[in-house]
Amino acid sequence: MRVQLSGANYLSLAEVQVFGTASTPAPIPVFGTGVDGAGNLLADGTADGHYSLVASADAGFPGPSALVINSTAFPIPPWVADGPKSKWIGPQRDQSSGNAPGNYTYRTQFSLAGFDPTTAILTGQFAADDGATMRLNGAQVAVTGSGFSAFTPFTISSGFVAGTNTLDFVVLNGGSSPNPTGLRVDSRARRTAGTSTTPAATTSSSRPMPPARRSWTMR
Repeated sequence: MRVQLSGANYLSLAEVQVFGTASTPAPIPVFGTGVDGAGNLLADGTADGHYSLVASADAGFPGPSALVINSTAFPIPPWVADGPKSKWIGPQRDQSSGNAPGNYTYRTQFSLAGFDPTTAILTGQFAADDGATMRLNGAQVAVTGSGFSAFTPFTISSGFVAGTNTLDFVVLNGGSSPNPTGLRVDSRARRTAGTSTTPAATTSSSRPMPPARRSWTMR
């Protein structure tokens, strides 16, 4: 069993190809924010096709579209600069005046169909204004990020399920009046071991090889 990564060694789309007993690879993409299906940066104002705004504190911008924020105006900077492999998203493209205070939930999904979910690892980093909490399949993971001028790293090694997995970033926009809010998730692909639910390869003594952990890296 081996794993092969497609594309360059630094991508917003982390596509892992796993080879079990069959020779056909099964790609599983995990996307950063503000990119298309090929990992290219989206234009400002474009709806992110991989992240949706499923809860909004601003009645004027209820979602579900999460839009790529204007990259040439305040608050970028002081927010972490866009690119080269991801961009900020928010309830609206113009964050110079911002959105209402409260919680905004951004959701992305990926599938582990055909793989043992107990072997999965997901790592990466994110930034948010003002801060964010991560939830995997409805359960909060031990990651809370605060700040928009630097990234917060995360590692998730449990809580995955077979089939579709849901990753939520609950962003808190503080204050008592409208102000800038947004989310940034940066990703990178790397070579790693993987496993599927098909039988593991055996040695000459017919002892099963131990399963390798399957991982996706979002940085």
